[in-house]
Amino acid sequence: MVASGELTSLGKNLANALNALSQRTVVVVSADLAHTHLSSGPYGFSKDAEPFDQACGAWARTLDSDVLLQTALKHAVNAESCGYTGLVVLDGLMSEMSAQKKELDTRGQVPLKPLQLRGSSVVSDTPKWNASAVVGPFHPTYYGMMTAFFQLE
Repeated sequence: MVASGELTSLGKNLANALNALSQRTVVVVSADLAHTHLSSGPYGFSKDAEPFDQACGAWARTLDSDVLLQTALKHAVNAESCGYTGLVVLDGLMSEMSAQKKELDTRGQVPLKPLQLRGSSVVSDTPKWNASAVVGPFHPTYYGMMTAFFQLE
C-alpha cells in the first residue's frame, strides 16, 4: 500500500475532507516504530529496526517524503511497525495541505506572508510545515517510539 501510493492518496483525500471543514482540526497518528529491537521481545530481533526508526525520525525532522517512502520502506517489513502506515498517510495529508494552501495564496484568496526559514536568510512563498517538537526515535524496550508536532506556517 505504500509503494502503490494508496496510503499517500488516502492522506491527500483526508486533507481535502479536513480542508472542507470550517473548524480547526488536529490529526493524531501513532508513531509506534519498529517492534523488533530485542530478541527477547515478542517479535524477535531484526537488523532493520534501527535504520527504520532512524529513517522515520529523519522524516519527522525534515519532512522529506523520500526518506519515509524510500529509505524507511526498505526496512519496514522486517521492522514490524504498526505506526508506519499512519506516518505515510500523514505525509500525504501534509503534502496536500501545503499544495492547497499555496494554490489559495497564489490566487490571492488568502494573504500570503513570505516565510523565513529558521536560521536562514532564505524567504519562501511556499507554505511549510514546522516540525517544532520531534522527540526520538527511542527504543527503551523492544519497540521504538517517537513524538512530533507539526504545524502549517
